[in-house]
Amino acid sequence: MLIYFLVFTSGLAITVMEITLARFVQPFLGNSTIIWAHIISVTMLALSIGYFLGGWLAKHIHKNTALESIIPALMGISGLTIAFSYVLSKVFFLPQLLKAIETQNISIVYILFIVVLIIFSSSLVVLACITPVAIQYLSQTKKTGEVAGTVYFLTTVGGIVGIFLPAIILIPLLGSSFTIVILASLLGFSWVYYHRFYVLIGTALLSLFIFPLSNKVTAGVIFEQESTYNYLQVIQKNERNFLRINEGQAEHSVYDPKNVLVGGVWDYFSALPAYLPEFKRTAIVGLAGGTISHALSYYYPNNATDGIEIDPAIIDLGKKYFTLSDPQLIIHNADGRIFLLQTKDTYDLICLDAYKQPYIPYNLATKEFFALVKDRLNPAGIMAMNIGTAGESDLLASLEYTVKQVFPHTRIVHIPGSFNYLLIASLEPLKIQTTIPEDVSKLLPIMEQGVNLPNNLRRVVFTDDHAPIEFFTDRMIWKTITQVQSAER
Repeated sequence: MLIYFLVFTSGLAITVMEITLARFVQPFLGNSTIIWAHIISVTMLALSIGYFLGGWLAKHIHKNTALESIIPALMGISGLTIAFSYVLSKVFFLPQLLKAIETQNISIVYILFIVVLIIFSSSLVVLACITPVAIQYLSQTKKTGEVAGTVYFLTTVGGIVGIFLPAIILIPLLGSSFTIVILASLLGFSWVYYHRFYVLIGTALLSLFIFPLSNKVTAGVIFEQESTYNYLQVIQKNERNFLRINEGQAEHSVYDPKNVLVGGVWDYFSALPAYLPEFKRTAIVGLAGGTISHALSYYYPNNATDGIEIDPAIIDLGKKYFTLSDPQLIIHNADGRIFLLQTKDTYDLICLDAYKQPYIPYNLATKEFFALVKDRLNPAGIMAMNIGTAGESDLLASLEYTVKQVFPHTRIVHIPGSFNYLLIASLEPLKIQTTIPEDVSKLLPIMEQGVNLPNNLRRVVFTDDHAPIEFFTDRMIWKTITQVQSAER
């Protein structure tokens, strides 16, 4: 029965390692489908190598006692390789990866990412060896087909448990680093039980605790957490609080105790009521720390705001470090699209500011989604979408083209001194209709200067079936970095 338990544990450990590895690199590289494609590919390659090597071991070890003892030994070795990979990554590879990201050296970033995946996948090679060895050992007393079915059943069930265990419990409660520590300890102690290598295993596992468990060392950090959805940091700089999510290449919210306007794209949402005949109700998809909602509450006290934020941890830190306590704000912990689908309310203004930096979630950027937004707007209402893009790009052109399939009137506004553009859409022509507070009325000259995108940009209608937003974004980033590097030479 113990062998069956170890087989189950090996399946669990494989998927725990895969999920945790994705979160381990997320603060540096995000969690796009391209990152996941690399992680899954390296995982599959490691498993295939492990299955082959395990078959070779099973073929060349004939004694039952040797086969029985080699399974916990493989578990222990995998624990040691995880410990070794963790320490090596924390001490050397991840700091170098951070430097490469900051200097925009895309080649080094990619090489270091692959290296980190390979060294962690060494543990998966060892874990995969267990399956064929277990089948060979158990086949001494039972039919091979029956044994193989049972072993694959247990590894698969263990794998399912290993998917949800870190995603729902370990990472939200303890973080990815402690999850790796727990996994390495679990695997290592199975070897201790059989062979009592107390000093070797104990020393290796203890080494995990002597290195900082923060995934990313950033100056001014006053709060850090791994939630179910994101890696979160609150940075304090010049008496301001900044919210950074995942790789931290952009601020998602800013709180300034002395000023309502903070000097970014968030301020321009507060000028939009000038284009409305009346302004009583707002929805914000991507509430984050409430920078937009706070300004709207301050300048328009009669406006009620529904703020939609999918990550409950962001809501909690927003109440403590940012401005989610305004009485006009009603907070909804929900997916933005699902909320708009379920609500029967209509709005004068719908603000879209949801990012998995640097990507806009594709389900919030399709023709079908914009049709839903249109249905939730009052007849004279406005939709405004924050888009981060390096200049006038195919991504920006395609988003405008997609919105135009639903809204007859659009305007693109470039936010000075930033990579941000505001895409405004309405059913009626945009014109100033209402007097707004002086602080935000100063932004209207910029709002009136629309950007006309060149005709040679590629334009694609994003749909729920086909929305290559990550492809467009990655190509834009690559083009920008290569242009910068060429200019520096």
